[in-house]
Amino acid sequence: MGNCYGGPAQLEDGSPDYSDPENWGAIHGIKTCSTDWTPDEEEFPVAGDDAKCDCFFVHPTYISKSKDGWNAQIGEEDMLLGKLGLLNILEYIIRAQACTFNGSCRMYCPRYRMCSEAAYEDMMTGADEETGTIDESKVDPAKLARAQAAWDKAYGDVRAAFQYYLDNFSQGRPFIIAGHSQGSGHTSRLLKEVVDKDPALRKRLVAGYCPGCMLGTDTYQYLPLASKLGHAGAVASWSTNVGEGRKMCVRSTFIGREITKQPISINPVTMTMKDSTPEQHLGCLVGLGVPMGAPEWRPDLKFGLKVWNVEKGTDTGFGKGFFQEGGMLYVCGINADEPPDWLEDYIEEKEDGQLDLHIGDYGMYWANIRQNIALQVENYFKQ
Repeated sequence: MGNCYGGPAQLEDGSPDYSDPENWGAIHGIKTCSTDWTPDEEEFPVAGDDAKCDCFFVHPTYISKSKDGWNAQIGEEDMLLGKLGLLNILEYIIRAQACTFNGSCRMYCPRYRMCSEAAYEDMMTGADEETGTIDESKVDPAKLARAQAAWDKAYGDVRAAFQYYLDNFSQGRPFIIAGHSQGSGHTSRLLKEVVDKDPALRKRLVAGYCPGCMLGTDTYQYLPLASKLGHAGAVASWSTNVGEGRKMCVRSTFIGREITKQPISINPVTMTMKDSTPEQHLGCLVGLGVPMGAPEWRPDLKFGLKVWNVEKGTDTGFGKGFFQEGGMLYVCGINADEPPDWLEDYIEEKEDGQLDLHIGDYGMYWANIRQNIALQVENYFKQ
């Protein structure tokens, strides 16, 4: 089996040639890239060849700058620790996130020309994060067009990789489509533009997992949002925070990070829009910031969750953006001003009385999600 390194092949237009394994982080039976990792082989065994389902997992952003400014070339920033080569960064992400699915799935993880932070900055032109509004008089159309082009290029790779998976790897098997952050932006769009419109693919979809992006009840025509544990064929998304009242500025006309005018959050512990108690939580996967080590399973770390969804966003008056307070998942019982040491690896951003735990969207509920995946696969085959 191959590893995660090397110089991948390109097509004539510069896009990835997905017949080259180097354009994949993981391909079941060919290239593992840590997809066979588990914190406890007895308690959380890996399904491997015995899995009845596949998982197509799209990684989040892991590059802040790229040579062209907006899209990273595959392999441009493979090594988390540079010349020391202690751990390939994609392998690190797969270990921390994609392995949530390996108890029930064969794993397929494409690499793609992800958007850099420059594209995110351009996307939010005219946005005021303080007030949560978009001032159209301050929008730079060139920046917005550049950001959309960058997102479209990244999404085009993901869509091509999924088609290659369907044509060459899947053999008609049922599948889960999952991602995180930017990866969820692309998978949510893939679900909308490809799977939702195709009855044959909808029939094969076991689940969609898109944490760290914005979905709503207006996103899909046919695919349901998760409404119960083990809900086969359903899509789930959530955004983890500490400290109620966090607000996000969302550009409803931008196709990429969000595809909704009414963001909602699913509770990954209950797979509903309802709150949950610490007793329902199965624990956390922590220690993600130790590059040479492996995440640690902590069943003792349990907490309640509160879902904050509202029926409508507040239109800016320009019809091109709105300020949305919903679509948030709040962790209860944690002091945002003095977070525990184990939480540090999950913190994306700190504000007064609030924590953005974007990095922990999988690890915070790792066992609950893993358990639900197994139930979804079981229920899928009962249909």
